[in-house]
Amino acid sequence: MAKEIGEPFLLKLHTKFTKISIFLVSLILVTGTINIKIARGIRMEFSQPYFFALSFKILLFTLLLSIFVLNLKNLSEANKKTGMPYIPFQDTSMILGVLIILMAAFLKHAP
Repeated sequence: MAKEIGEPFLLKLHTKFTKISIFLVSLILVTGTINIKIARGIRMEFSQPYFFALSFKILLFTLLLSIFVLNLKNLSEANKKTGMPYIPFQDTSMILGVLIILMAAFLKHAP
């Protein structure tokens, strides 16, 4: 009985979170581009550690964005079926998100 009640709630919660995450990923993309332009204007030239960290952060974001888009495609197909959809690479997405935050903190204090 708990499964019959909990599954629709979780599915509804997941649908709302997906809409929010689309907005947040777009916001990260826009603000990241603005931050690069501002940093380039202030620094004129990136130091090697800053450039390496920035490149690594962009790579991590590209991986996260790829997983996100693939999951959106899989979820749109899974919504046609009944039941709670399986979301691949949840742990990988979480780790990538934490690494992106750590790289952002490093970039703030990089020479």
